[in-house]
Amino acid sequence: MVNTKIAELVQTVAELDQSSRQAFVESLFSAFGEKDRSRLVQWVCHYAYPRTRWSKVERWMEGQFRRDMNKTPRKTAFIAVSYFRINPKMLPFLIKTAQRVKLRVRARRRLHPEEFADLREAGEV
Repeated sequence: MVNTKIAELVQTVAELDQSSRQAFVESLFSAFGEKDRSRLVQWVCHYAYPRTRWSKVERWMEGQFRRDMNKTPRKTAFIAVSYFRINPKMLPFLIKTAQRVKLRVRARRRLHPEEFADLREAGEV
């Protein structure tokens, strides 16, 4: 029952013209609070752009944080937008991704310091 209603809604929205779709999305997002909107946008980004597309960006961010942990996730996300020619509207998603990557690198440094020994010898850490 619920799945058929969702399928009908999807079909109806798909048949709308561009301006009507935009009005639908605006009214949909205005129905939610700020926190729920943020979660919904993150979910839409993850669904619309599969993980494989972002794996290259995440690997690049890991390299940035491995070299210099003083970089902020925000700064790294801004650099990624220009480096990978990503739409600036994706910046909140990239900042969140950079935060996760930095936490992952920080945890790896704590758990496996031997991986970062070569960076310490080079005077980069």
